[in-house]
Order: sequence, then C-alpha cells, then structure tokens
Amino acid sequence: MSDLSVYENWGADDYNVWSSNATWVQWPTYDELLDYLELNSYASASGHDPGPPRPVIVALDAAISRIAERCRLRVLAVDTAGALKDPKELATVPPEVKQAALMHAARLYRRRTAIEGVVGASELGGTIRYEAFDRDVEALLANWIVYGLA
Repeated sequence: MSDLSVYENWGADDYNVWSSNATWVQWPTYDELLDYLELNSYASASGHDPGPPRPVIVALDAAISRIAERCRLRVLAVDTAGALKDPKELATVPPEVKQAALMHAARLYRRRTAIEGVVGASELGGTIRYEAFDRDVEALLANWIVYGLA
C-alpha cells in the first residue's frame, strides 16, 4: 500500500470501533479490483508476472487511504497490544466499507480517461460528467464516517 505515515500518530481511542453483526473482511486487493473492473489478468504471454498495472495500484491505494481517513479505520493489521503485525497484512473492515473501497477505486481508475470529468455526450447534445460524490459509496459508508470538528 501507499505511504501510511499519517496514521502513525493516531492513538488507540482514535479509531472507529462501532460494530455490526456482519463478519469483517480484509480491505480489497489489487486482484479483487481487477476482477471488479473486469480486466484481464496482468500476466504476460511469456508467463512473467509484472504485477498489477500502475493505475490500478494508484486508484486502490487512494481509495483505501481516503475511506480509512474518513471512517477512522486501520489500514494495516495490528495485534491486541496495538503493534503492527506483518507490514503486508491488511486490517479487517466491514463488508460495506470494502465494497465502497472497490467502487471508489473503480471510479478513480475510470476517471483517468474522462478529460475534465466529462464521461461522454448525451443524445440531446449535452455532456455527461462525473458527480463530485458517488451516492452509492456515500450510502455504504454512512454508518462508518466519523465526523469531527477542527
């Protein structure tokens, strides 16, 4: 994942601990985003595995970072004492947060081809633009966003 040093100063009480009845799952992976985007595997014909395309990495890292910050959820897994486990092990999140992260990452990935936010043209001559916020993502995150005063 990307540089997550911004979270190093958070205390144990700074994280969202609201609980639901759903089983928590790990944050989405690059492969899950590729499946969600319905992109082909990134392995080359020679069998060499170059890893996921850079735009996929950037989109998923940005989506996870933004949602983790808004919802005050951990990105990397920690043990019961709060110490970082394996630096590559992602924390668990509610299923609706994972789905929101996938949807937001897909939106960011597709946004790179939308010049000035214009997705296309309508039949009536107008343009179709990306909205500032995805209502479905906001609805999925509604129970998890932590509001605060500066």
